[in-house]
Amino acid sequence: MEIIKLRKKIDNEYFSNQTIYNILKEQYRQPNIKINKLVKSGDIISLKKGFYIFGETYRKERFYKEPISNILYGPSYISFEYALSFYNMIPEYVPSITSAITTRSKSYETSIGSFFYRQIPSRVYDLGITWIGDNNRSFFIASIEKALCDKVYIDKGILFENQKDVFEYLEYDLRVDIEELLKFDIEKLEEIVIAYKSHKLMMLYKAIKILHRRNNAK
Repeated sequence: MEIIKLRKKIDNEYFSNQTIYNILKEQYRQPNIKINKLVKSGDIISLKKGFYIFGETYRKERFYKEPISNILYGPSYISFEYALSFYNMIPEYVPSITSAITTRSKSYETSIGSFFYRQIPSRVYDLGITWIGDNNRSFFIASIEKALCDKVYIDKGILFENQKDVFEYLEYDLRVDIEELLKFDIEKLEEIVIAYKSHKLMMLYKAIKILHRRNNAK
């Protein structure tokens, strides 16, 4: 059975059109026709043009959406709501993977879930990215400081005039546990905020810094 042979030759759970094409061309004159048949049968699943994962029957191990999100559209890293939920900054479970990218915003609705990519300035892209490596669940994600800055920056509906506005947004809009802000690295936060050149992020930074000062003074 062709799919069994493919499974033996492809180690990863997700793979490109070029990978499967190179294997099939050894046996088929028109590999793309065979690829389309494998998709229709559900033996492989197309997440976007030229990018696939194996169907459930032929998976060797559990796959994770985080690494897939890095590859599906990029370069990108996980951020915004998904990252804040990942760090337990917000109480809600976020099913869709939200990522930052410097090119135009894009989204993918697939059979394994939704992937959203939001544009941020290229000057801040490389700041505050961390690599989480855990066997087959390895991916780039924003640090906790960067994830919050990214989220606040893209939220066009907010405008901070004072510290009260900042904390109301964090508590009532994002439902952030304010005590969690004490885990932030103030110096890293400042570096990101300065690079962003955003007034509302500067207001965010000042509010969190004051929170740290008050806590240290206890």
